[in-house]
Amino acid sequence: MEVKKILRDFLRSKIFYYKILDFRALCAHEPMIFQISFLKFKNNNNMVKEIIKIGSNVRYLSNFISDDGKRFELPNGILAKGVTGCGGTTLALEDSHKTIIASPRKALIECKARQYENALLVMEGVGMYDVKKYLEQTETPKILTTYDSLFKVANVINDMKEWRVVVDEFQCILSDSSFKSDTELKLISDLKKFPYVTYMSATPMLDEYLEQIDVFKDIPYTELVWENQERVALNRIHVAKPINAAVLIVKTYLNGGFPVKLVNGKTVESRECVIFLNSVQNIATIVKNCNLTPEQVNIIVGDNEDNLQLLRKIGDGFEIGSAPLKGEEHKMFTFCTSTAYMGVDFYSTNAMTFVVSDCKKPNTAVDIATELVQIVGRQRLAENAFRDEICFIYNIDDNRFDDDAFIKGLETKMELSEKKASYYNILVEESRELMIKNIRKEQKMLKYDNDFVYYDEAEQRFKVNQMAYLSEKFSFMVQRKTYRDSLCVNRLIEETKRFEQDAPIACGDYVKDVITRTTFEERMRTYIEYRKSTFGQIFTESMERQHPELRHYYYAIGPDKIVALGCKESKLRQKIEVGIKKRDIQILLCRRLVLKNRGYTTEELKDTLNSIYRELDIKAKATVPKYMSEYDFELEKRKKQFPNTRKYVYYVMKKPLDIVFDPEKQG
Repeated sequence: MEVKKILRDFLRSKIFYYKILDFRALCAHEPMIFQISFLKFKNNNNMVKEIIKIGSNVRYLSNFISDDGKRFELPNGILAKGVTGCGGTTLALEDSHKTIIASPRKALIECKARQYENALLVMEGVGMYDVKKYLEQTETPKILTTYDSLFKVANVINDMKEWRVVVDEFQCILSDSSFKSDTELKLISDLKKFPYVTYMSATPMLDEYLEQIDVFKDIPYTELVWENQERVALNRIHVAKPINAAVLIVKTYLNGGFPVKLVNGKTVESRECVIFLNSVQNIATIVKNCNLTPEQVNIIVGDNEDNLQLLRKIGDGFEIGSAPLKGEEHKMFTFCTSTAYMGVDFYSTNAMTFVVSDCKKPNTAVDIATELVQIVGRQRLAENAFRDEICFIYNIDDNRFDDDAFIKGLETKMELSEKKASYYNILVEESRELMIKNIRKEQKMLKYDNDFVYYDEAEQRFKVNQMAYLSEKFSFMVQRKTYRDSLCVNRLIEETKRFEQDAPIACGDYVKDVITRTTFEERMRTYIEYRKSTFGQIFTESMERQHPELRHYYYAIGPDKIVALGCKESKLRQKIEVGIKKRDIQILLCRRLVLKNRGYTTEELKDTLNSIYRELDIKAKATVPKYMSEYDFELEKRKKQFPNTRKYVYYVMKKPLDIVFDPEKQG
């Protein structure tokens, strides 16, 4: 109580407050497993923010114990976990409290439900009767539900004080409002009935949005800072058309071109890949373009009729998939929309992760601060050599949209909405009922494109949908400001403190070659460099599978001559072509050049050789005397007097020894 009073006094004075605490080990034989320090920031709208620093040898929240020997409990308020996979939902499922875990994605809770058979999964198809029956039979109920099904649970529970609610990935309350803000408003309304709610996420929404949502005002904010937080190696690739890049990746895998790594002296290939791409339509396009079969691809998207129809249009056998559990078989390709960005774990032994962001459309641009960070750690198996690497493929917004114009337009839309809501609330009953129907129909079809007005059933009045307004603003920030240019993308990636952009990773040269379509000259030079490198074999093998001509040129011509020819494919082809017809060239040269009896000018030798090339249909130009030595001719350079000048000429001193003509048959 004393601490609370001090905090209250300091907050009123708007100054900083610090408090350091040490949490001791649960068992006497253990060292102190972590230190925790609270740093209270200057508040905005009375939001109390506490920073908790966690020691380097702590990985899961279940390892935490308080200074009075109690297990760490999820707080009442916002919990910014800081990292994924730290066991937040596991803690909620295994503690002694009656708990509801609400998730924005079916895939997340379906995965947990398979792990915890005693928990009740409440979503489409499960009614309030099922919930009531489960509560009657279970002493410590654990309920997994979606945001839009929470009301089924809330309507059955009598005493809310006995319950705790964990709203997992709560940043989706904002991001999903672009297409289902009515669902998010209903969720918030139901959550207000519970006195103890943990809003949990590794990537919470920004403070500027939290402060504008009523449910988040005046609640505590706890942020975990992990000392052992690992950085994931990130290869950032800017392309004009990210979807085309995804097609190239898939086709390269199909052709046996895999990213490779050297692990403990052994070559390891990534023969599977997971591609995060937030568009079911684009996924369908890629699958059709690459002629993938249902046996080759797992498509994890939102489980609804629209998505199912899109997938079935690809062909027979295509259905909405799910993430395989540990030990289950993985397919070569896994495509995921945002339904799997959060909380869905993969247990592949070799899958590489690709994230594709197309900023040309608001809902296909990946938010770096939330979605990209959420994808970190989705590959769970330590034996997967590619688990800590991500290839991020993106484009930039080149429309140069006027930020001020957008903000002004958004504010105008908000003002208009407030006026409309005010007008609608004073309509007579008959007109009011007609307007309710029109508003519901309009917002279902247009998703708040024209205004933010909706009808609140609970309060029986027209109101402005604040969530739809904030979501539109958020989408603009992601689409326009995040992807304004590559410098902005780089800065935001660095600000997450989760990625190492300079670290060498397996997909680095692989992606550069496959996606950015490097020139033959660049590939040839890279191939030669790998050939010289001690550890280059794993990379040369991968390049040879994708570009077998590299090996052919290397052995047929040799690295030094290839470099001398500038690694130009046209020159190498000429060289190969000339080499194949070398014997024919030698024979014709022997017929046309007289041994020792006369000197040939450079022009005469060139003309002779070029005429032979034409006769043999060789697309090459002669350079002499350089080429003559390659045909086993030995020339001697001398000066000769001509009528008006002295110039160099070449005498044939030696011809190929094994080419001898029959004097009787020579014409």
